[in-house]
Amino acid sequence: STLDVTFFPLTIVVAQMPFHGGMLSVHQVPLPTSKEEPVKAKLEVHRVPLGSLLAALTGNKASATGVVSGVLPVTISPDGSIRLQKGLLGAEGQGKIRMLPEAIPGDNEQVAVVRQIMKNLNYSVLKVAMDTDDKGKLSVKLSIVGSNPDMYEGRTVNLNVNLSGDVLELIQQSLLTIDPQKLIEQGSHD
Repeated sequence: STLDVTFFPLTIVVAQMPFHGGMLSVHQVPLPTSKEEPVKAKLEVHRVPLGSLLAALTGNKASATGVVSGVLPVTISPDGSIRLQKGLLGAEGQGKIRMLPEAIPGDNEQVAVVRQIMKNLNYSVLKVAMDTDDKGKLSVKLSIVGSNPDMYEGRTVNLNVNLSGDVLELIQQSLLTIDPQKLIEQGSHD
């Protein structure tokens, strides 16, 4: 006689964890039925301090006040690697950013001006767009409306700032990654 085992799809209904004073959560995440399939989820970011995020993205070359929230679509491969796809975070309210010049890559006159502005920026609007390219390299773009009281008589400027850095390492170190195969194996015994 043979044993016919049918696997029922498993779903993480809700999972959340504190993250640098904010909260990360996922809802309704289907788990794959095969160890070769990735886990896809929308990581909801709730009121994470912008200072912690910018410090991670710049290697501690920036500080900031305020919090950000938004959604980061992620894919967790069976090997545990994490890939972000076109996520967007936004600041809740106003704040300040202080960034060391070496945190902003590039070598032209416009970049030099942006570096000066970012040394002491009061922002009223801030968005953080993140994506990962085909080679696994993270791109981060800050879109900011704000002013530096030390420049341009404190007039408002609109900035787009591309950062170098790798927040993926921070996420991998801070999150308890889920091994989809272990969950599937546990589900087959329950």
